Amino acid sequence: ALARTPFAPHIERAFGKLLEHTAPVTLVFEVDAAQHAWHFEEAHFGDIEASTFETITKALEERREVVMDYDAASTKELTENRCVRPYCLVRRGRALMLVAWCCLRGEKRNFALEGIQRISITERYFSLPDDFDPALEFRDAMGAVNSGEVEVVRLLAEPDRAPYFRRRNYMVNQQIEEERADGRIVVSFESQGVDTEVLSFVLSWGAGVTVLEPASLAGRVREEAMRMAARYE
Repeated sequence: ALARTPFAPHIERAFGKLLEHTAPVTLVFEVDAAQHAWHFEEAHFGDIEASTFETITKALEERREVVMDYDAASTKELTENRCVRPYCLVRRGRALMLVAWCCLRGEKRNFALEGIQRISITERYFSLPDDFDPALEFRDAMGAVNSGEVEVVRLLAEPDRAPYFRRRNYMVNQQIEEERADGRIVVSFESQGVDTEVLSFVLSWGAGVTVLEPASLAGRVREEAMRMAARYE
């Protein structure tokens, strides 16, 4: 989980020291052979400055506010001197996120560490809300980024894509809402925002999935598809 973060080399050295003091074991484990039966995907995070990571972890430990310049990938907007209260660090897929209270927006937001351009810790302390639970934070979120507003997403899956949704829940609250006579199914789920992650999820299915709701997501898929078609003319 902490691969490719500034913590990784320290963890590797510590683990090496532990191995030096372990007693001999009789169990033989052939790593090369096991690699054919197991695969663990690496977390390819973007470049994270060690100083940024250290500042955030210190702020988390001491419950202190930070001020940062943040470049949001979803809006392509750079906000300077943004005050936030760090709640926790979360790994979501290939993203490492900071869950924090945003003083500018007056609500809880998720920030990708790669988007932090500059950060400094302040002398202002805060208390973590009693009702904050990291385990529930992303329960209904598709991926790394969410807006906090819960929306219902309804997708129409073509017959050749339907089996994938039948055998796997891509969302915690995913359900098959309708089975059609032509083999297509309607899948629905709730998501905290339908921003970048949900859009990418839908696009990954190509023409095999059609957005029925919300209209805003269907519009964004249509716009992206038109831009892609124009690119390949």
